[in-house]
Amino acid sequence: MLKIDNIHVTVDNKEVVKGVSLEIRPGEIHALMGPNGSGKSSLAMALMGHPAYGVRRKGQGPRDKDQGQSIIELDEVDITDKTPDERAKMGLFLASQYPVGVGGVTPEQLLRRAVQEIKNGIQNSKIDVLQFRKDLEKLAEKIGVSKELLRRSINVGFSGGEKKRLEVLQMLILQPKYAILDETDSGLDVDALRTIAGNIKTFVLRPSSFGLQKPGILVITHYAKLLHYLKPDYIHIMKDGKIIESGGGEIANKIESNGYRGLNGYNA
Repeated sequence: MLKIDNIHVTVDNKEVVKGVSLEIRPGEIHALMGPNGSGKSSLAMALMGHPAYGVRRKGQGPRDKDQGQSIIELDEVDITDKTPDERAKMGLFLASQYPVGVGGVTPEQLLRRAVQEIKNGIQNSKIDVLQFRKDLEKLAEKIGVSKELLRRSINVGFSGGEKKRLEVLQMLILQPKYAILDETDSGLDVDALRTIAGNIKTFVLRPSSFGLQKPGILVITHYAKLLHYLKPDYIHIMKDGKIIESGGGEIANKIESNGYRGLNGYNA
């Protein structure tokens, strides 16, 4: 599983995540919701190892005796101190809330090299370049990414929706063990939302490129509409750096009816 145990995250000397614990098992879809500023994206960045999002280790705070040590484990391996590239090579993936542009490198080039690196680490075999292009174009068309975008500089001049689709395409091609999708639904119309959700659900049913297990997903979103299509196994609500409620689809119904203020603990 991807195990998040008592995570405390600090950004610019301010604690923004205050003791979050989650366990995401293979084949599970978890949704993380909450108001702006609750710490959702900071948690995602810390899980992927962004150096600006510090995870507090034992001995780094005066309240350690009460709070314990922050630990992130991927299939029982402690990755708390590993770099983003090391985590990626172990099968962790992040679809960013704000995908960056990379001039001079196309999505096709990036993904071809990344898939080759995965094969080098697992099978020590080379990919068929022409077959890879065909498979990439077929999958891209399925989620609404044009061939033209595959041959342009990554995210340079892309619309918000195109960037989000490209992030999902990367996940589908790389087939990680665990994927964190940070507001993948922003910038998507209803039809695109339904298509993306369907592809995420299909992705979870297939084995990862890194092993025989099915992938686990953590989806961060503001909107309950995505959850109607995605139907996550668990929904977690975050406020002020803490998870205040967890459960199933009934939580999404509460939010749609009464907003976050209708949840247990929100006004505490």
